[in-house]
Amino acid sequence: MTVLARSAQAAAEIACIATARAVTSASPSRFTAGALDASDRKAVAEELARSRPGVVINCASLQSPWESRRAPTAWTGLLAAGGFGIGVPKLKEATH
Repeated sequence: MTVLARSAQAAAEIACIATARAVTSASPSRFTAGALDASDRKAVAEELARSRPGVVINCASLQSPWESRRAPTAWTGLLAAGGFGIGVPKLKEATH
């Protein structure tokens, strides 16, 4: 699996931790890392064409992780009170 982030260092750290967790749980999964600015449509298209992934999981957010400290809002208050999981959308169940 490939972890991509704007920061190659951040992607490498995530890939390292994910691989370590996979190894300790006897999973054959391994993670590699690379830099990619997801706001650069051309770069994203090139990466998708190059890697031809079966699945893409996007864990990006428009909300700054520093928002709660620098410019608190009602939303950051809700997240603090309810935990981050409260902000994760429920996926629509597949119909069979």
